[in-house]
Amino acid sequence: MYPIGTFSKLVDVSVKTLRYYHEIDLFSPSYIEPKTNYRYYSFNKFSEIEKIKLFKSFGLSLDEIKVLITTDFSTMNTLLIEQQKTLNDEKRKIENQLSLIEEMLKTDKKKIHTSFTISNVKFEERDITTVLSVREEIDLNNINLLVKKLFEKAYAYNIELVGNLMVSLTIGSPLSDVEVMMEISNESLLKEKTVDVKLIEGGQYAYLYFKGLYSDLHYAYEKLSEYAINDNYVFIEEYVEGLVPKDLDKPLLVRPNIEKHPETFVTKLLLKL
Repeated sequence: MYPIGTFSKLVDVSVKTLRYYHEIDLFSPSYIEPKTNYRYYSFNKFSEIEKIKLFKSFGLSLDEIKVLITTDFSTMNTLLIEQQKTLNDEKRKIENQLSLIEEMLKTDKKKIHTSFTISNVKFEERDITTVLSVREEIDLNNINLLVKKLFEKAYAYNIELVGNLMVSLTIGSPLSDVEVMMEISNESLLKEKTVDVKLIEGGQYAYLYFKGLYSDLHYAYEKLSEYAINDNYVFIEEYVEGLVPKDLDKPLLVRPNIEKHPETFVTKLLLKL
């Protein structure tokens, strides 16, 4: 007979697994040394363990395997037919997934994203706009911290914010130059040097509307950048719907509008011409 260590190597099943199979009464040794509790396996145990390994390769659970090796032929056939059906279903799912991946690899990557819409580019004359702003170099994932600072500043100086939240940014690595802004109603604050109030230049702007996840907004940037007339162009993102709730009764608690799905957020992207 073969000691458990030798048997383990010959059948390519770990000693730990053989002991566990014994504990759950799935596969028992031929002999156990009374004094040492050491397990030994006879020659006929090779076919038994190979059968268990085969059933396990079919994706069957140990409980199902236990039934298979202790049941009659008809029950075994029924269980194997059921497992065959399960594996065929999984095979079809995998084939469908592979087919989709193959199609995506052949497709223009821009067409893969179908959850957003981009309007046609239009043009408008904009007046000079007085805004309260906060500008820092930050990781874009932390832009919400700048928005929080903007509203804290408005609250501290009793500034009435109107219109929509706007962002102007220059993307860098690892940090980006980000400025968050919002129009104010009291223009007299322009004289206050302690408050970050500035003017957004008026004139002609090209713009479009983007509806969808913010992570896909770069497609709108690509489309609008075709209208840039020099290398010094600046984009402004204006969050029209979804990002900031319309009810600003508690400005220090402003956060994304959880009432709307992010795919329905609307952003107006502007480019100064």
